[in-house]
Amino acid sequence: LLLLLLLLHTPRTHTYTPTHTHTHVPVADRIADLNNTAPGASGVVALALKRGGVAAARLMARPIQAAWRSGVVPPQWRRALGNPVAKPGDPYDPANFRKLTLIDVGAKLYVLVILHRIRPWLEPQLVDEQHGFRTGRGPGDAQFVLQRLAELAAQHGQHVYALFVDYRRAFDCVDQGALWAALRAYGVPGKLVDMLAALYTDNTITVVVDGFPSRPLSVRAGARQGCPASPLLFDVYIDLVMRCFARKCRELNVRGFVVQSNVPGRAPAERELSYQLCADDQALLYPSLPALQAAAGVLQDTAREWGFTINFAKTKGMLMQPPTAPPVDVPATFQLPGGHSAEVVSTFKYVGSVVQQDCTQRAAVHRRICSANIAFRKLRPLLRAGCGTTTRTKRILYNAYVLPALTYSAAETWALTPSA
Repeated sequence: LLLLLLLLHTPRTHTYTPTHTHTHVPVADRIADLNNTAPGASGVVALALKRGGVAAARLMARPIQAAWRSGVVPPQWRRALGNPVAKPGDPYDPANFRKLTLIDVGAKLYVLVILHRIRPWLEPQLVDEQHGFRTGRGPGDAQFVLQRLAELAAQHGQHVYALFVDYRRAFDCVDQGALWAALRAYGVPGKLVDMLAALYTDNTITVVVDGFPSRPLSVRAGARQGCPASPLLFDVYIDLVMRCFARKCRELNVRGFVVQSNVPGRAPAERELSYQLCADDQALLYPSLPALQAAAGVLQDTAREWGFTINFAKTKGMLMQPPTAPPVDVPATFQLPGGHSAEVVSTFKYVGSVVQQDCTQRAAVHRRICSANIAFRKLRPLLRAGCGTTTRTKRILYNAYVLPALTYSAAETWALTPSA
């Protein structure tokens, strides 16, 4: 497996050299990075460590330094509390719950110290199509690429066949052995990989419902919920899956869109655009239905090899047909390899923004206006005249709740004219 990862990954001419922590100073810096979330089983909250100053940093540095040298973490760092939160829908369906996992603040601090060292090394190696959990990127970037492709399709009168792929519990399906091998293949020293793997050894979770805890349950697979490193680790794992997918598509001559970038001062460059990712939210983008079907088959096989399962019930297709393109009949479903099919929809909500079949942004703008109206109605008792709220407080509430609902990703993707 490690040999396969090394072959797939682009070789580097230099290696990462880790530094060691022997003082409380790096720990104090990482304490400042902690989120003020609910505590784990120990009951110690991040805010207490932040208020503790240098004394708290010195205290937390001792177990972190001991774990750093020995590679063995305290047992309480491997324990977690699970608090299920019901999603909209059937409250009696066990699958209809969101899993909130709380881990010990010491484990979070330990991971942040490691993460501070490996993130600057790993992130530049990830595929450019991945926008989730990355510094300086987010859903707005994925929306911008998709919208820009729609604009180019309208300019050139071309169709876009899209497939919005839904993975079934992707975070829980990460193969931990393959993940550690991937980190080594990406150049992370074995010492740091072993330190991360120590947190995944003999993991247990205790589910708490209405104040009653269950017996500890063993967790042997998946990215650890609630761990600060899990988003980056998942990015590395799915990055490897996408590299395998892209390699197989090249072997089968399944090509996406070829776009050209013209940056002033640089030579024009061409690149292939066949998919976009925001964590595990994926969109396949191809100029023809046969190419999309072939790519979907490759993705299905590749995902299965790495432990992922495509949820075809929630996977949707779309034929993006701008007015400048020749009209074609829109099928009710896209027939995919393996006897599967995907319903073809006219609009789809992708990473918070609405994608429309005719390549316009009317539905996306309308959704943002509706979201702002809903937020405003909820605050109306505090914003109306004579309610006792000062003008300054009203302005703060409006800027904090209403404007973000209206302008989410607007700067990157909104059109400048109503006809766009």
